[in-house]
Amino acid sequence: MTDRRNWAFVTGAAGQDGLLFSRLLLAEGSRVLGLVRSHEAARRVSRLVPGAEVLTGDVADDHLLRSIVARYGPDVIYNLAGFSSVGQSWYAVDQVSRDNLTAVAQLLEIVREEHAAGGPWNS
Repeated sequence: MTDRRNWAFVTGAAGQDGLLFSRLLLAEGSRVLGLVRSHEAARRVSRLVPGAEVLTGDVADDHLLRSIVARYGPDVIYNLAGFSSVGQSWYAVDQVSRDNLTAVAQLLEIVREEHAAGGPWNS
């Protein structure tokens, strides 16, 4: 298992807020694990937030989220991912629902299950 001292899991790490927040967390001594959508975004985060570990994947991928929690056991999760283009959201209603609602519900369910099983948030 990966060392889990001060792991902060940040979804949407490639966005403006994700980049700035990840840098702040690192400066405060946390280890940052960022989730981004594409390899291009991962390269950008790696360049702009040296020291962060970056994973590429879909925030609505339940299997991926569970494997991240199982492997890293983050101490805290910051969900900054989401579909944020208001104009495009009218044409991508299913994706907005999946990224902004379903993914959040999945993350909360994972935390609930881990808490019930005595996971890292059981204090």
